[in-house]
Amino acid sequence: MAKERHWPTAAEAGAVLAMHDNLESGRSIARKTAIPESTVYDIINSHGHWGEWVTGPIARQHREEQKSILAKASRTLAAKCLEQVDKMLPKASAYQAAGIYGLMRTHERLDMGESTDNISIIAKVDAGNADGLAQRLAARMVTSGSQPTDITSDGIR
Repeated sequence: MAKERHWPTAAEAGAVLAMHDNLESGRSIARKTAIPESTVYDIINSHGHWGEWVTGPIARQHREEQKSILAKASRTLAAKCLEQVDKMLPKASAYQAAGIYGLMRTHERLDMGESTDNISIIAKVDAGNADGLAQRLAARMVTSGSQPTDITSDGIR
């Protein structure tokens, strides 16, 4: 006898969308919710009747409610994790403590919607390109009315 297919409720579909908004994979969502993976992907990709449901006001409401629930659960878990980190911090090396801080700061910035990619932007300006950059900046200052005093091979003076 075939097992009866489980059709997700609006709240369950809202949870699927909220988890997907939090960058969880379809496979992970299917495992956590016990909704078949194919249905999870149908909800995420708005296939079939899910396409009409996902764009409606009820879906938006459920999605926001589920996001709020997930955010609260995440904050609760983060607090427990911080307690554990605080207990173990005296035993950590300076390197480990710096790594923990960096990881925590990066995730804090992600949670606040801030960029975590600032370092890679700076890293793109290498030493070999610095002279060219200095000359372009100086030329820009000249055309905008600012006057650099001297441009040399080792920089602006």
